[in-house]
Amino acid sequence: MEDSKFTVKTLGQVAKFFGVSLQAVKQWRCGPDPMPGEPGAWPLWEIVRWRYAKVRHRIERNESAEQRKNLELAKLATDVQARQQELQRLAAGLVNREAAERQIASMVDRVCWRLQQVPDECATIFPPAIRDSATAEMRQKIGLICKEFESLGDLSESA
Repeated sequence: MEDSKFTVKTLGQVAKFFGVSLQAVKQWRCGPDPMPGEPGAWPLWEIVRWRYAKVRHRIERNESAEQRKNLELAKLATDVQARQQELQRLAAGLVNREAAERQIASMVDRVCWRLQQVPDECATIFPPAIRDSATAEMRQKIGLICKEFESLGDLSESA
């Protein structure tokens, strides 16, 4: 099939065969992989194979670039998913500040109430002669401790 009837003499004939401009054919002759042939002998079948190889290479390169792009997008999606899972894990360990403050305030109130019961519960261990003064002193000290707790105030003011 590669006989002389498929070889043309001019670049104009090559351009006409491929349905492109003469300028396009002249550009095909440039670059690292120029069009096969030489002035006066342009083998159309070789040029067809050459054009096919170039187009195929371009398609493969584009597919490869598309695959790299898709892999990068998949990697980014995986990274985003991992970060979302980490945020969810961290968020699960967090507590609501207002709820925590209410719970701490309730615990402090219970501790103060319980401490205020101690003088009466311990009154019987003191000798009768000092019982009243000892329990009064205990009430005073416990009262100071409870005031210290109350003076801590709103936890958010100290944060």
